[in-house]
Amino acid sequence: MKKILLLSIALLLTMATFLVIGSAQDYTQWQLPEGAKTRLGKGRINDIVFSPDGTKFAVATSIGIWIYSAESGKELSLFTGHEVEVMSAVFSSDGRTLISVDSNGESRRWNATTGEQLSILTDGNDIVKKVVLSADGTRLVTVNLDDRFRVWDLNDLKSEPILVDDTEQSVNGIEISRDAQIIAATKIPHHSGSDRPVENFRLQVWNTMTQQMLFKLYGEEPRITALEFSSDGKTLITADHSGEINFWNVDTGANWFTIKEKKKEIRTLMFTPHKKRLATADMDNTIRFWEISSDEGQPPQSQVFKELKENIFIMRFSPDEKTLLTSTQNGTIQGWDIETGSQRFKITGHVGEILHLAISENGKILTTANSLASRWLTDDTYLQHWDINTNGMLSADFLEFEGVETITPDCRNVIIKEKDGKFEMLDIETKNTLFTITEIEKDALSGKFVFSLDGKTAAASGKDYVVHLWQIANTSQMSKAWKTLKGHTKWIKAMAFSPDGKMLASGENKIIHLWNLETGEILFSFTPQLNTVEDIAFSPDGKTLAGGSREAIYLWDTATGKEIGVCIPERITTSMTLVFSPDSKIFVSACGARVLKFADHEVMLSTGGWVTATTSKDDGGIFQLWDSRTGELLSTHTGHTNRIIAFAFSKDSKTFATGSRDGTVLLWDWEKISQVNRK
Repeated sequence: MKKILLLSIALLLTMATFLVIGSAQDYTQWQLPEGAKTRLGKGRINDIVFSPDGTKFAVATSIGIWIYSAESGKELSLFTGHEVEVMSAVFSSDGRTLISVDSNGESRRWNATTGEQLSILTDGNDIVKKVVLSADGTRLVTVNLDDRFRVWDLNDLKSEPILVDDTEQSVNGIEISRDAQIIAATKIPHHSGSDRPVENFRLQVWNTMTQQMLFKLYGEEPRITALEFSSDGKTLITADHSGEINFWNVDTGANWFTIKEKKKEIRTLMFTPHKKRLATADMDNTIRFWEISSDEGQPPQSQVFKELKENIFIMRFSPDEKTLLTSTQNGTIQGWDIETGSQRFKITGHVGEILHLAISENGKILTTANSLASRWLTDDTYLQHWDINTNGMLSADFLEFEGVETITPDCRNVIIKEKDGKFEMLDIETKNTLFTITEIEKDALSGKFVFSLDGKTAAASGKDYVVHLWQIANTSQMSKAWKTLKGHTKWIKAMAFSPDGKMLASGENKIIHLWNLETGEILFSFTPQLNTVEDIAFSPDGKTLAGGSREAIYLWDTATGKEIGVCIPERITTSMTLVFSPDSKIFVSACGARVLKFADHEVMLSTGGWVTATTSKDDGGIFQLWDSRTGELLSTHTGHTNRIIAFAFSKDSKTFATGSRDGTVLLWDWEKISQVNRK
């Protein structure tokens, strides 16, 4: 990993990485990339930390570091500069600087007041799996593909990192003591492929200075769900999914105290150094305070502080221990008065990745389907409705279903998958079911739904490699399949209707079929020569079809089936997203996560095998504009910190929307960005 010292003042002056503090400003306009008009959403929350004086707190997110007032919860500033999501942040002891670290292991130092970037401390290496900063900001710990810990001294960048060898088990979670002397890691169970026995550990605790393991917990269950060190680093507190809380002596591994309350999984915990109070949040969303006595023989006294409606995954006490911050799975941050239990403020806007995106027919409302902002796997979804003119959120709807499959072109309905495997069309405003898909066996559809431009026809791919079509003529009746298209022999990964709704393109592996929907016959079959087809798009004039794979984008004439051109993106990726401009002259592509390749026997996994390729955590966040007539690359645009997975144009063609896994939507001035390098 490279180390880069102080940036020059001249460079700092050219970087737009800071913003004048002022809560009166519209934060949707802060730190926008060139050509963007607005940012909707604040990104997914990864960490929260108070300043030493307790007047503000920093939120490390998927797009940067937000600074909030601890009194009012108002946005103060946004620090951007990391190319990927920020995982953790800490203030210096005097509160003047802030240190952040991203998912690639790159750490930066900022002026905590102005947001000026002072230096890049460590440069990311693209194969980091886990990162954590010590609370005093002196140490950075990274866990790479080999599952070994590397401890970086941020005060001495010339020194090599301390390397701590681990056992043959992958790291699940990691915590570090305040002075960075001790590392605690939860492990992922592994199973041998031979007859030899496998020794699994739930937890391992290491001394980073001596590089020796202090103690370990054997077995796979109960799984440890939360870790916390005491302020002096002498005690490690663990919680598991059985609801048990244990206090461990770090030096000896002795379990000096156990709390057994209810068999409810503890999802997060926080320990206050002064009052010796432990806060826990369980799977029932109950926050409980435990008063820990100095006498190790005394059982703790507990009380319920709050019962929330959403799952809690981060809690933080203010330095004076009078305020508790909670962050829930829907991205809401709430500030609570500990003495009275009253809510001081509520912050919204932090959501999970954008799954789907659509703009209403009148061009005034933008609707997104977002995953929750939680760390835990869940298919529940939020639908958010934004006023494009004011940038304000109109409403947010929680959908407790298996998942939202698509938003209809008019933004009025969604196709959802119920937990019983059925698919339904839901009216967004009334929440009423308009129809349920029948005559299809449970889980027989893959869920890849697409609609014709007029919204009258829907298509979905089946697990039997068949395309199913429905005509949405009377939504008051159960919808039955209108036609089925048979011709594929493998999993169908992408589909698209022609603008007039008379043709459908469907792609599997290395072949795309173009169907005549009146006859159900194949008009043409296109065979890209590279990798799996990831996305398909028609030009609005219906004359061109684009198909994207991991390595290239192909263009075909829909009238003749002739290949027009091949566009080669800058890198091999895991996926591709495509859309044409309203005038059909430009098509836009967004690549997924970058694929990194290694020489054989270069990188060894903790389980003993060698890896020759992996997916980088740098998921790009870029999109490119291409000339649809020649295949020439026109321009490349950055702004997101993670993969772009949804595109939409406004009806007047003036605004281009990009939705990303970083949890934000950027609204771009299409006229401005489309003229870059355009002949």
